[in-house]
Formats: sequence, C-alpha cells, structure tokens
Amino acid sequence: MLRGFLRFVFTLALIGIGAVSLMPLLWRWLPQSVALVPAAPQFAAAAALLALCFLLLRARKTALLAFAMAAWNLAQILPGFGDRPSGAQAQASPALKLVAFNLWYRNEDPAATLAYLAHSGADLIGLVETTPRLKAALAPLKVLYPYSIDCIGQDPSCEIMLLSKLPLRDAYAGKIDGRYPYVAEAGIDWGGRPVTVVMTHLSWPFLVPGQATPNAIAQEPPVPALPDVPRLAQSLQAANLAAHVNKLPRDLVLMGDFNNASWSRVQIALREATGLDNRGHYLPSWPSWAWPVFRLPIDQVFVRGGARLSGIRLGPAVGSDHLPVEAEVTLGP
Repeated sequence: MLRGFLRFVFTLALIGIGAVSLMPLLWRWLPQSVALVPAAPQFAAAAALLALCFLLLRARKTALLAFAMAAWNLAQILPGFGDRPSGAQAQASPALKLVAFNLWYRNEDPAATLAYLAHSGADLIGLVETTPRLKAALAPLKVLYPYSIDCIGQDPSCEIMLLSKLPLRDAYAGKIDGRYPYVAEAGIDWGGRPVTVVMTHLSWPFLVPGQATPNAIAQEPPVPALPDVPRLAQSLQAANLAAHVNKLPRDLVLMGDFNNASWSRVQIALREATGLDNRGHYLPSWPSWAWPVFRLPIDQVFVRGGARLSGIRLGPAVGSDHLPVEAEVTLGP
C-alpha cells in the first residue's frame, strides 16, 4: 500500500514538473511562460531525482519517462553553454576587474554593501536599482572611484550607476533613444587600448508591452525588434539595446541584470544580433538567500571583440536579493 501511495505522489510530481517544463513551448501564445526558462536546471534535477525514486519503486517505465524529462530540460540549457569566451590568447596585460551588482531597492544593509564594494578591488562597478538613499550611502566610494556617471535624481525612473577608478570617455546614463532600458556607459583606456563598458537592467520576463496608439506610430521612428522572441517588454528592451550597442566600438563589455538566463530566446537573439557572448558559465545569482541549487542565473556579463573573460564568479551576499557578479576581462586581438 505504501509503495502504491508513493508511486501516486511521485507521478503527480512528475506531471507537475512536465507541465512547467513544457509550458515555455507556448511562448507564441503565452509569452509570460518564458519566465520559467531560467529554472530548467532545477526542473532537470527534480526530474532526475524522481527517476531514481521510481527505480527504487521498480516502476521502470515511469522512471524512463522521468529521465526523459530531465534530458529535455538539460537540452534547453545547451544554447547557454557553447564555447566559452576565453582569455587564453589575450595579451599579458593585467585583467580589467569589473563588478555588476543589483543593489535591490529594499536593501537594508547598505553598510555591508559599501564595505564589499570598497574592498572589491574592481576597476569599474556597475550598479542597478540604486535609489537616492543608496546612492547617498555609497558616497564614500568617491574616494576610491573618482569617476562616475548616473542619472539618479535627474530622471525619476533612473536607477543605474557606473563607478570607475579610470577616467571615463563619452560617458552617458539614461534611456536609449528615449526608450527602455536605461544604460550607464563609458569608454576607458586599458592596456593602451580603448574598451567600452555598458551597465543595464532589463525588465521582468512576464511584462507584456502595451499597444501603441496610431499617433505614436506615426510620430515615432520604428522600434527595433529581434526575430523569433516572445512579445514581452523585455524583448523590446533587448532589441533596443542591441541596436544601441551595435553603434558602439567593437571592444565591448555589457553587463547587468537581464532577468533571464543565457539559454533564453531573448539572450540567444541578442547574441546573434550583436556578436556579444555570455555563454559558458553558470552563475545562479538570485535570490541571494536561497541555496545555490534554487537560485536563478539572471545577472550576466557579455563580451565582444578583443574583450575576453579570463575569470567570472559570484560575490557574497551583502544586503541585496542578488549576489554581485565579479568578472575579469583581458584584451586580445
């Protein structure tokens, strides 16, 4: 009787995992379903665990189905794990150290955040969800990072900053052509070469854009679009971002909170449209208080041109619901 009960419970769990795993296939009709895409590793692990349970219960056919579901989810992840950009052939100059960090609007420990950033050793720091309160709390960083650009206080919706130990060239913070997302960007000189660093923040993957009015369509220039992506505000923002970064110099680092995984349709399309790459690493950064197995990899670092990742890792939990991403970039041919 116990065996039959366990098989029933585990079968219900497998049906649930199957439903949430396959739901993103409906993205053309239900675009918000892609919010489940970053959880594919968790779905794969849960299905594999159920497969083992079914084997213990001698339910081999159901175990095979569970293993198939685990394999399906693992296959969804593959586009985010292609050839990793490597710094192996980069020049022998020191690595440019970067931190990309979503501070979180409700950050209740700005002192811990300040201490971490002050001792991070980063050459540049990109911040999002920076409220006026948090900007004031981080003001002591001005001693270590005398160069900065942001639009906080100038634009009510702006929450983005770029801090630097190095002089900034062509610095800008604000919307792109009057549309989302916000960026904070600048060029710097590193190892005798120019490189551009951009910090950004895309919206959640379940916000659907509103319908434009006929007057707006007539008066505004065409909005950029990416092919074969769900109709979401995030997709429109990624398209606008792609059009923007394609106007920037070749050697480029793009980082921030993208609110989706590297294997998502939006990030695949962004890579194809720009030549930027963020594949080859798994950094489960949100939510910071969860065990790593339950966190989602939604904070990203992209590189292009001669900029290559020679190291990337997560930082500690310091007041935010995100973990900071620490990256080292070298410049090659």
